[in-house]
Amino acid sequence: MRAFGQLFALSKKKGKKKEDGSDEEGDAGISIGIRGPVTVQSAFSLVPIDITSTQITKSVNGEDTKDGKRSSDTMGMKHRVDQGIYVFYGSMNPQLAEKTKFSEEDAQAIKEILPKLFENDESSARPAGSMEVLKVLWWKHNCKSGQHSSAKVHGSLKVQPDGKFELAKLDGFEQGKGLEIIAGF
Repeated sequence: MRAFGQLFALSKKKGKKKEDGSDEEGDAGISIGIRGPVTVQSAFSLVPIDITSTQITKSVNGEDTKDGKRSSDTMGMKHRVDQGIYVFYGSMNPQLAEKTKFSEEDAQAIKEILPKLFENDESSARPAGSMEVLKVLWWKHNCKSGQHSSAKVHGSLKVQPDGKFELAKLDGFEQGKGLEIIAGF
């Protein structure tokens, strides 16, 4: 919650019922949203991808039929992307960090884990070693309001389909000064 926020869904009060059996107005549950300072955007492929679909058989079916017997095995599909290169962006909002008590140590932990994002994350559709983080670019502003907008910072990065990248020059963001380029794991 401290990093990514949380939605607290609170159940409705046990209240009076109307004559028709429905709840009285105002007895509905409420949700309280806490915005976290860390935002991770969706990853998009730089090149068109091909999806390979394979038909599979579920060998264990845990669903019972109406008569209490196990239903027969079923067929399903498994989908995978054979090759792609993705880019995603994220940000940390210092004003929200103060509200949730997100600390510099928390930010450091996220920075350390990003290069290892796909370690121990394998599955049959994504075998071990089939995905890797090539680089993490970590920009750190010199003030809470930032010396550049997130759009300008993100727009300064141009990634090529082979994974190489170019950075447009932004004042205050040179490697070793406001910009850290971290190799993947």
